[in-house]
Amino acid sequence: MLLIVALVLVAAFIAVTAGWRYQQRQLSAMQDALLRIGRESPSTDVRQLESLPAPVARYLRLALPEPPAMRIVRLRQRGTLRMDPHSARWMTFEAEHLAIPHAIGFLWNARDIAPLLHVRVRGAFIDGLGSGQVSLLSAFTVSAAAETPEMNSGALYRFLAEAVWYPPALVPSQRLRWTHPHRAGD
Repeated sequence: MLLIVALVLVAAFIAVTAGWRYQQRQLSAMQDALLRIGRESPSTDVRQLESLPAPVARYLRLALPEPPAMRIVRLRQRGTLRMDPHSARWMTFEAEHLAIPHAIGFLWNARDIAPLLHVRVRGAFIDGLGSGQVSLLSAFTVSAAAETPEMNSGALYRFLAEAVWYPPALVPSQRLRWTHPHRAGD
């Protein structure tokens, strides 16, 4: 009986380790893709502010450093989140957030800091495609979605909502444009 328990524990350890390594390779590949897109994307040009709607131009003049040198943003976060809007349980988490403002992209990697059983949550918007994944023990995928219209638009909305942390993302570029709602044809 003791031998069976030992074999089960070894098999579980091997499965968790293999799953963790696979998840880490996926995360590294996503980060590499985001950084590559960032290197290939032209940086923002603040001379375009005059063509923006007045409130946007005013905000960017105040928010942008001269010149806007923000090419890569890395944030560390601690907080709480609910995995299910109907649940009363809030999970504490630690996260790393990588954003490339001029490439309109981010990668968010969070883990629950519960003592025994942890959950990893990843969200991304890379090259116009949104994705999300929840995994148990950073090894076993519990839920994942990618490249659906809902994921793409949800990830873009998140990027734009968080762009106040990296205002160069809001400067017009090949990937982002502002329109005046009162002008026809925009």
